Amino acid sequence: TAFFVEYVDQLENSIKEQYPQLVLPSPLDEFSVLNRKSTMNSNERQFAKLLLSKDMVVYREPRIQLCDSVPDFFVYNPRTFNGKLVEITLYPMRTNDDRKRRQIRNLELCGIPFVVLFREQMQNIRQYCWNELF
Repeated sequence: TAFFVEYVDQLENSIKEQYPQLVLPSPLDEFSVLNRKSTMNSNERQFAKLLLSKDMVVYREPRIQLCDSVPDFFVYNPRTFNGKLVEITLYPMRTNDDRKRRQIRNLELCGIPFVVLFREQMQNIRQYCWNELF
């Protein structure tokens, strides 16, 4: 509807003001999350479903100007007017994987709040918060 389109435009303008270096695709909706042709793995798909059910605005693989790394999501909370990059990884917190460490370092330098959910944190979420998540 026209109201929804205007709402999304206002949200995206607010995000662009806060994070001008962020280049966003269209926000995810339930259909795009459930689409099996999506490039999301099952963990990412379940996490996106949870975020959408909590009325978060979720963008898949946002681009960041002058940054070589691409996180899994940019999640925006329209109630608090804040957003955060989210990277989900099956690597352990003390990973020796150079590519993953380089990605985290790049995200630290981009100037946008971010969080990395490592394997241990994903297991804790599954065990203590929502056992159907992953």
